[in-house]
Amino acid sequence: MHEDGDATWTEYTADEAYTVRDLTEQEAVEQADSIWLDCVQASKSDSQRLAGLEASSLDQDEALAEIYQLLSGGEA
Repeated sequence: MHEDGDATWTEYTADEAYTVRDLTEQEAVEQADSIWLDCVQASKSDSQRLAGLEASSLDQDEALAEIYQLLSGGEA
C-alpha cells in the first residue's frame, strides 16, 4: 500500500526477443548495432512490419518525385 493509502498497482510486461549467432566476441562487439536492430525488428508484429514497409515505400516515392522534379529543372 502506498503512503497515501492508495492500493493501486501498475503491472508491466516484458517483451523479449532472442537471436542466436555463431560469432566471436569481437564480431559481436562490431555488429552490436545491427544485432540490436534485428532484435527490434523481430519483436514487431506483422502489422507493425507492414506499416513500416508502407511508410518506407511512401518516403522513397516522395524522394524519387523530388529528384525527378529537380532533374526536370524545377524546384523541390
